[in-house]
Amino acid sequence: MEKSPLEKLIKSLTRGELKTFSLSVKNEKSPEYYNLFKKIKQSSDKKKTVVFKNAQRKKYLYDSILESLNKKTNSIDANILKKLLNTETLYKRQLIKEAWKEINKAQKLAKKHERFGLLIFELY
Repeated sequence: MEKSPLEKLIKSLTRGELKTFSLSVKNEKSPEYYNLFKKIKQSSDKKKTVVFKNAQRKKYLYDSILESLNKKTNSIDANILKKLLNTETLYKRQLIKEAWKEINKAQKLAKKHERFGLLIFELY
C-alpha cells in the first residue's frame, strides 16, 4: 500500500523539524492532532501505513506541517512573496498606504537581489 502525502512529508522532516513541530502541535493544537502526528511518525519508522478515518484531520495536520516549515524559510524569494501576500491582504482591507509601503519593500528587495521575475509577478 502506498504511503499518503502526509506520511511522506512527516518522514522527510529532519530531527530538528520533528522536534519543533512536535512542540508546537503539542502546545498550540488540540491533543488529537498531536496523537495523530505521533501515530503517523511511529508507523513511518516501522514502515507501516496508517489508515485515516478523518480526512479533515489529515489535511489540517498536513497544512500545519507545511505552514511551520514555511515559517522557517529565510530565502529571498520567500521573503519577497511574503511581502507581496502582505500587500494583497492590506489592499483587500483598504489599507492602501500600508500596502504601498509593503510593495515598495518587496521591489527594493527584488532589485537588490536581482529577482526580476518576481518584479514582473508584482505587476499582475
